[in-house]
Amino acid sequence: MHRTLIAALLLLASVARAARPEEGPASPETAAIAPSEETQAAESSPATETALSRVKLKDGQELLGRVVRHDADGVVLEVAGGVRMTLPPEAVERVEVAQDARVTQGGSVRFTDPARTRYLFGNSALMLRGGEGFFSQRELFLSMVSLGVTDHLTLTVGSALPMWVLDKRMINVAFGVKVGASFTERLHLAVGVESAVMPLAPSGLGLIYGAATYGTPDAHVTLSAGVPFELTSSGLSSVAHFYAGSLSGGLRLSKGLAGVTENWVLLGMMGSEPVFLNSLALRVLGERWAVDIGAAYTRGLYLPVPWVNFSWHWGRG
Repeated sequence: MHRTLIAALLLLASVARAARPEEGPASPETAAIAPSEETQAAESSPATETALSRVKLKDGQELLGRVVRHDADGVVLEVAGGVRMTLPPEAVERVEVAQDARVTQGGSVRFTDPARTRYLFGNSALMLRGGEGFFSQRELFLSMVSLGVTDHLTLTVGSALPMWVLDKRMINVAFGVKVGASFTERLHLAVGVESAVMPLAPSGLGLIYGAATYGTPDAHVTLSAGVPFELTSSGLSSVAHFYAGSLSGGLRLSKGLAGVTENWVLLGMMGSEPVFLNSLALRVLGERWAVDIGAAYTRGLYLPVPWVNFSWHWGRG
């Protein structure tokens, strides 16, 4: 089973390496913006042709399209099918660049993958933007909230909610910190720490890691490596001769579907023999949500372990 999953990872990695830079971030298609011939002739700059803006009206409505004109007379916005709307200045609250959307070559709007910063459990080196965040429910067991404090700093906190039933007085918390940046359009680096203290466990466990991601939000591979540590009453200590590494990938398969794979190797956990943990999942995508449905496998299991994760995202501008 795990050989099949590794083969799937290699396929995703090959596609990610072949991803063209000009394809850039892309996400589920939720609307169609087909620029009119008049607009295409008037605006020949590629950057102008693909620029999108979000117009927020004072009555609470939001419109997404291309701003043709914005002056004292109001806003002229080109929306689906090349239709132009004229909005009076007294109706417009603000106009801002839609950082999470772009126009594809086919003329449709695609939103950035909201779950681009993570795989099934581990992280990519892609970062949340400042003010962006998400709630994640993993396996109906671990509830997590992640927030982009800035474009380069993400904080995560969570808890295993079912464990509160065992004993509300016991420590039950998970937390994480990730710092990263994009050095080119397709090269992203990050370092971070993930840790959890759970009821009935003799000590807290965590991982200090570094990650390098190559690709775009639609097609990317990540190589990460880290050192596990323990949290005890006497402080923090490393786990002797125990190391962890992973090779993960994500690939957009259609407008609302992606493939995700995450593959770990644990050295020193079972003596001199490495332990491999492989996983593969389909990710169903919406503009502000994602659902992962897949399975994880390691040697010794008769059947793969099902994996289900749901996340809700906010703050995307």
